[in-house]
Amino acid sequence: MKNQLLKDIIYDALIITDIQGNFIDFNEKACTMLGYSKEEFSSLNVSDVEANENIEEIQQHMKNIIKKGTDRFDTCHKTKDGSLIDVNIGVSFVEHNGEKIFALTIHPYSESELSRKKLEEENTLKAIMLDNIADAVFLHTPEGKIVYTNQIAWKERGYTQEEILKMTIQEIDAPEHIKDFDKLIERIFNGEVVQFQRNHLKKNGDKLPLEINSRKLQYDDSLYMLSITRDISERINHEALEKSHYNTLQKIFDSIPSLIVYSNGTELLKTNNQLLNLFGYKTIEEFKIEHL
Repeated sequence: MKNQLLKDIIYDALIITDIQGNFIDFNEKACTMLGYSKEEFSSLNVSDVEANENIEEIQQHMKNIIKKGTDRFDTCHKTKDGSLIDVNIGVSFVEHNGEKIFALTIHPYSESELSRKKLEEENTLKAIMLDNIADAVFLHTPEGKIVYTNQIAWKERGYTQEEILKMTIQEIDAPEHIKDFDKLIERIFNGEVVQFQRNHLKKNGDKLPLEINSRKLQYDDSLYMLSITRDISERINHEALEKSHYNTLQKIFDSIPSLIVYSNGTELLKTNNQLLNLFGYKTIEEFKIEHL
């Protein structure tokens, strides 16, 4: 009588199974949830109601629970009429009066709980996706208060996530850009999508050169600025190296004592300093204006 009372006052469905998964005890909520009579329910096995796992997977899952002692997971159950319901299950493996049993409490998700669960899953997925892209993402208020960043944003600047969420964009902008902040914000909140380059300061004081795309974002009646930043350090270093190589080759080219001229037959494309010195010009453009 006492055990039956406990089973019936439990809010969720309660099922006790043996080591093979056969139902050996349950409360009325379990029968009602899945649409069976008590007589029908007493002849069922976990495999008769489990919709997400096949028999082999169920058996393996049970072995894992025996090792761990407990588990909690989401799954789908089949009702008597074949419809599916989403449930959350808490299960414990215990030994009672010399008998090894599984005790399951089963909570069916309501529509609102399913909606909330789906939203949480979508938000988790979005966060995972944002944390695995190569560019940094910032969301901040019109005043500059940072309200969200992805993982690369705080890592490449040398901060922790907690540290950067206490900061403003003005604090990580290099000092030379602070004076332009208000004008930039005005352009963006007037609806302009702006692409620009600027430096952020890392925690150690080093400058991080960036290409930034920023736009206005409205969420829950509030306005934010969404910025996606890309580290262009390698690009700048590559361009500087190319320029250095070009200047070196130009010096070698100009130091050759012989007159060198490259032309496509109708247009002078390149020459060394010998031609310019011969005619007294400083640049090839001056020479073209006078002679071509």
